[in-house]
Amino acid sequence: TPSALPDGNYSITAVATDTTGNASAEAVPQNIIIDVVKDGVPVISSASLTTDTTPTISGTAEVGSVVKVTLGSGSNTSTWNVTATDGTWSIDTSTTATSTTGSGYTIATNGTNAVSVTATDAAGNVSAAGTQTLTIDSTAPTVAITDDTGGTSAVNGDITFTFTFSEAISDFLAEDITVANGTKGAFSQTSSTVYTLIVTPDANSTSAVTVDVAQDKATDAAGNNNTAAPQATQAVDTAAPTTPTIAAITTPDNDSTPTITVTAENGSTVKVYANGDLLGTATNTSGTTHTLTPSALPDGNYSITAVATD
Repeated sequence: TPSALPDGNYSITAVATDTTGNASAEAVPQNIIIDVVKDGVPVISSASLTTDTTPTISGTAEVGSVVKVTLGSGSNTSTWNVTATDGTWSIDTSTTATSTTGSGYTIATNGTNAVSVTATDAAGNVSAAGTQTLTIDSTAPTVAITDDTGGTSAVNGDITFTFTFSEAISDFLAEDITVANGTKGAFSQTSSTVYTLIVTPDANSTSAVTVDVAQDKATDAAGNNNTAAPQATQAVDTAAPTTPTIAAITTPDNDSTPTITVTAENGSTVKVYANGDLLGTATNTSGTTHTLTPSALPDGNYSITAVATD
């Protein structure tokens, strides 16, 4: 038994010498290879984050080595064996595993999976394991649309809509948002999941502003595209009320506090003026009828007008 030989190729021969010193012919050489150095750690080069629920795992290892790819850990694992013929290897996890322990490993299709890879060379040396945490994300991000109006009442000014995604996304732009009966204004990103858009309702309109985000407008880190958002609707009233009409007032009139009756949009606020000066706000007595009895007016000529605000 010789001292330890370094890795390499050896031609082993032998010569026998008898007690009188006669030497035999050299034995037929035996060529051997010494290989006690373990292979380098195999490399897993396939992505560690994917949407594929039956991913292909691939990488590199010593040329000709047998690569053992194991999914899972503990008592339940699945292992695939493959030869790194040209120094590369890959396994398809949708195929039947070469061997299993326990009940085998079930891939977490929305979660993390432990991957371990070793390589065994022709001499039987087994490398240290290369490892990876393989994350599979097959869930599409969702998005909810809300606004800052705080209720269902009609508004007549700018509306800030907020778009909240269920997870961090990218590639979401103002042009990915569809707005009806309004005009897009400033668009901004406040976090990896939240975006805002200011919308100005159309002028002189009572048509509700609607906001939509269709599917496939934003993408999460794994590559899943979003689902369509439920439509957001906000009631709007930017239309001026109809011009009020003032009932005839007796003139000349010896009553310095004549009751002024105005017909105007139901629910509107009616202000009454005399020669451009505010007399007061009329009381909505019923439906579209509003009345005002002013403080005593001095003798004179008056032009009575009214303005209604809804």
